[in-house]
Amino acid sequence: TTTGDEATAGVTPKEDRPALSARTWALVIAIPALCSGIFVAWLMMATHTNMNVPIVYERDALEKLAIFKGIGEGNLPWRNRRLAAPFGTSDWRDYPLYQWIDYAAFRFLSLFTNNYLKLLNWYWILTIVASAATAAYCFLRVRAGPVVAACLAFLYAMQPHVFVRNISHLNLVCYLVPLLATACLEVATGRWEKGKASALREIPVYGWLGFLLQGISFFYFSFFGALLLLVAALYGACQRRTLRPLVHTAWLLSVLVGASIVCVSPTLLHWVQHGTNPTVVERSAFEAEVHGLRIRHLLTPVPEHPLAFMRKLSEIAEAKHHDQTEATTTRLGVLGAIGF
Repeated sequence: TTTGDEATAGVTPKEDRPALSARTWALVIAIPALCSGIFVAWLMMATHTNMNVPIVYERDALEKLAIFKGIGEGNLPWRNRRLAAPFGTSDWRDYPLYQWIDYAAFRFLSLFTNNYLKLLNWYWILTIVASAATAAYCFLRVRAGPVVAACLAFLYAMQPHVFVRNISHLNLVCYLVPLLATACLEVATGRWEKGKASALREIPVYGWLGFLLQGISFFYFSFFGALLLLVAALYGACQRRTLRPLVHTAWLLSVLVGASIVCVSPTLLHWVQHGTNPTVVERSAFEAEVHGLRIRHLLTPVPEHPLAFMRKLSEIAEAKHHDQTEATTTRLGVLGAIGF
């Protein structure tokens, strides 16, 4: 049924809109994926000049280059026989940064080329294409219009985080995040609840697949996906006075945790056999202050602000604190700060 206001305005409620055809779904998913891939490929070849050279060749990128080049040569993810001379091997299982989807995909693609550094550049571009595709699918699921969904998916794939991190933090590629976020939204709003149907059957395929694949990927997004899903379940349960959101969440978290255990099993078995190595990564409480997200950085203007008084505020903050970490890049801007 339409309300009086909607009828007057000529607006069709979302529930009454005709279902999109499979062809429309395919086009909305494919167009931003192709556009993002073409745009980034053009950008890379125009600015990086040589795709045979890694986009970044320092700091964290060195670790990723060693891991993926080793995988391309047929090594396990934690071993590279060209390192650790004179012993001819290395073992990184004490530092578990597994992302089995990317490992498997990269190993498959390496069967067609031995230029592993060039392949890693192109694989990074493929993860951007995948991000646009999953984002488009998820925007359609939350009932965005086809044009809006395609545009937002392209923007999601082009977010600055992707370009800042590039191959140096390839473990933070975000093509699975839209699936997790959409599941949280739909659990909170009760979209999966269908009367007397089994809660197990109510969960859509993308929900199972998203949390399963995330479980065998890098655990950073697994943590936040689980946290937000729990919040969504509590919200939905309290709002609608039903246990269905909690049951859905329990199933998805079971899949996520089970897959995560399988993901890190090489390290767990290694620890059982040889014990842990606490000196691999030594962290202190002070590092939370150094690397943590701060409200001050969120609200401070960017140093290159076009308005003089805004630049002055940024200069005052920098003169006071003298900190130059990755947290300093998290500026929200005027609209973002007002929203915050």
